[in-house]
Amino acid sequence: MFEPGVINARHTRPSGQILIVTDGIGYHLIEGQPVEELRPGDVVMCPPDVMHWHDASANSRFDLNGWTVCWLDGNIDIAPKHLYELGQAA
Repeated sequence: MFEPGVINARHTRPSGQILIVTDGIGYHLIEGQPVEELRPGDVVMCPPDVMHWHDASANSRFDLNGWTVCWLDGNIDIAPKHLYELGQAA
């Protein structure tokens, strides 16, 4: 949980990072891209070894689940296809 106005240090993750916003309003930047406002339900995928940051807005707490990812080579269509087969994708 980030309290209002909290500024997180810029950082990288060797395996990338997935962020899922669960509460509040925050901001995120991946190096070379514009700043994005984030709200509950937003999902961000940070590429491996790329600088990024995520902060709370000035007037709102900001909470997220963040996982480090082990990126694998191979067929990137497997996961979405699986979701469709299970009836979990729109």
